[in-house]
Amino acid sequence: MSAICRGSSVAVVSLLLALVIALTGGQDLPSRKEDEYQVQENYKDIFYDTNRIPDGNEVTSYVRKDVSSRFFFFVEEDDTPLAIHVAPCSSSITTRIRYQTAPEDDDSEKLDTNDELLSQMRAKDANKKGRAKELLKSHTGRNEVKFDREKSPAGLYSVEVIARDRDTTVYLYASTTPHSDQLFPALPEDANVRIVAVSGDVVSVSWKPSPTDLRHRIPVEYCVAANRKRNFAKRCSALASIYGDAAPTPPPNAGFGFPWEKAGRKRRRKTSQTTAAPPTAAGRDRVFYACVGNKTSFVFSKMEASTLYYIDVFAVNTLTNRSSVYGGTNVTTAACPAQKTKIGAGGRAYGFRTKAVNCSVNVEYALEKNTTALQVAIQSCKADDRLRVTVKKNRTPGSLIERELVPEWPMTKISLPDPQPGSYSVHVSSVDRRNVAFRMAVGAVEDGLPFPVVPSDRAIRVVNEDSRSCKSVTLMWNVAATDQPQQYCLYMERVKSKARPRPGQDIDRCEMAKRIQRAKASKKVMCKAFANNGTHAVDSMVEVVSDLKPSTRYRFEVVVRRQEKEFAAYDTVDIKTKKC
Repeated sequence: MSAICRGSSVAVVSLLLALVIALTGGQDLPSRKEDEYQVQENYKDIFYDTNRIPDGNEVTSYVRKDVSSRFFFFVEEDDTPLAIHVAPCSSSITTRIRYQTAPEDDDSEKLDTNDELLSQMRAKDANKKGRAKELLKSHTGRNEVKFDREKSPAGLYSVEVIARDRDTTVYLYASTTPHSDQLFPALPEDANVRIVAVSGDVVSVSWKPSPTDLRHRIPVEYCVAANRKRNFAKRCSALASIYGDAAPTPPPNAGFGFPWEKAGRKRRRKTSQTTAAPPTAAGRDRVFYACVGNKTSFVFSKMEASTLYYIDVFAVNTLTNRSSVYGGTNVTTAACPAQKTKIGAGGRAYGFRTKAVNCSVNVEYALEKNTTALQVAIQSCKADDRLRVTVKKNRTPGSLIERELVPEWPMTKISLPDPQPGSYSVHVSSVDRRNVAFRMAVGAVEDGLPFPVVPSDRAIRVVNEDSRSCKSVTLMWNVAATDQPQQYCLYMERVKSKARPRPGQDIDRCEMAKRIQRAKASKKVMCKAFANNGTHAVDSMVEVVSDLKPSTRYRFEVVVRRQEKEFAAYDTVDIKTKKC
């Protein structure tokens, strides 16, 4: 009876193999002896349909939460080296590796194909006693599970995987020639990531190079990752944390062509859509990941102070895109340095810069006279920096005022009505948890503010197309109403034709205005000071710039200054003169 069942299994598998060969253009199914690594793409389709792990290759499968998925690998001969590795990308998993002996066939019934034997051993035939299965390894966790033996018996090895937290991609690697596959970069004897230095919001790390590049002349590049949650056991874990880990689409040639397969795939797809629980992407603001070429050191910057970071390094074989992970490390960044500053009389601005992304600036101001209002004015140096500001009178309960300042460049203002003389504290931090720079002025309302007043529209424009010729251009920019005189200066410089305008969001406006003022006098086109109020108030200024060269690109900048105090810069503009 057993022989009859085995014969039936052989017939069914032979039919399936014949259909696969027909559907793939009559090509022979590759085996390890036929250098299956070179035809790995074919194995993606075969693995999807059979769950048979190809020898010497790494494949992926998507497993569902609390659903058992089984994979198989066959070893033909006794005393064969064996490596089976299983690694999840985004969930802890339970992995069980089992061994099952090969069926005992007489000499006349020996099978020639691994797939026939695989089908026999997977089928639950009439022999209900079955063959004994030995549990070789069982593990639950996020780490990569490795089962390595220098000598292993012939038979079928099964890998059972159950996702515990959520759906996840799983990488599976099995090989009878693990020492010669060269699929993954080798790690050095000391495969640990070392912390070189920690200073402020900067952490320097280094690691020893992979010997794969020198020994086998296989190029290796390194990728680094840092996050605040855990060390990553696989490179795909870092990528899944950034981009998510959704279920992939089936391979294009999956299936054997039977009509019921289409309905089955549709049913599984519908079920997966209702039960799927893939992890959502954390994004690059939570996980830092970058590839650094063949460098063996890296400097992380703009890290939050007093924060624990987990740091990992991955060596990547650039020919196979397979990776090995170094021993990860963790480090706690330095605490925020004490940054408490006392400022003097009103009417003067002071510059500040945070020392780390989650550090703040504390400023003390002594109000020595009665006034109708105490003003706190802040000029953010970058147009998109958002600041959180709190103002309170020291040792006075209930005096706290907190504001989140949306940049209204060049100045945002907080006013405290009817303040009492005494000591006041101003606390400034970044809303978006990043390094920020700003200038601040605190003082009584009658002292005035040192920052110039600039309109919300700070663009410099050509009046119209007719005003742009081969030797001149007419420019216009808006001006704000103000009771106090402000000086407007127009600067010009010739730029290369391929040079691009500086993006406005990245400009440090605090330094830009000073830089323009320090430029050579030859770059200055004009300066004009006036108070823009009353019946003579205007909405804009117009300036004709002449003596230009034809077909030449010029960069124009406008800087406004208030009473010989603080600067503010308009947006720059590049304009090319016409041909004569």
